[in-house]
Amino acid sequence: MTSIAVDPCIAWSNKFDKPEAGSLLDPLGETQTPLAEMVREKFSAIKGIREDLGWLGLPWRWTFAYRPRRKGSEPFLYFVPDPERPRVCIRLDADVVCSIELEKLSRTARDALAGATRVGTRVWAEIELTSKTQADDAIDLAERAASLAL
Repeated sequence: MTSIAVDPCIAWSNKFDKPEAGSLLDPLGETQTPLAEMVREKFSAIKGIREDLGWLGLPWRWTFAYRPRRKGSEPFLYFVPDPERPRVCIRLDADVVCSIELEKLSRTARDALAGATRVGTRVWAEIELTSKTQADDAIDLAERAASLAL
């Protein structure tokens, strides 16, 4: 009898089958899964924010998007559960970036803003989740962005 190898990351990359949150987080491993759970919990706890799971195409595939509860609002926080490189992405309007007190941010958050991709009047900051410190920094920046954007 032959066996078929199943890719444990298939839930994240299978566009045609909406996964459960657990099947997206399991492939992250024992180090990053608790970080991912912490990020999701903290983002969901931000007042006025709701979590949606959706297919966002390549390269983000199935991603958790966080948006204001107002009807028609766009997401501005994203958790990308990429098994190879889980990360948080924060979309900021340029005027919000100017309002953030950079000296109060961690080095990770400042570096994320300095290296952010600018698209029109928006800035896309990205922080990889490789340690609890980076997860805490991503959460802090997200909370600051939410307080200025909401």
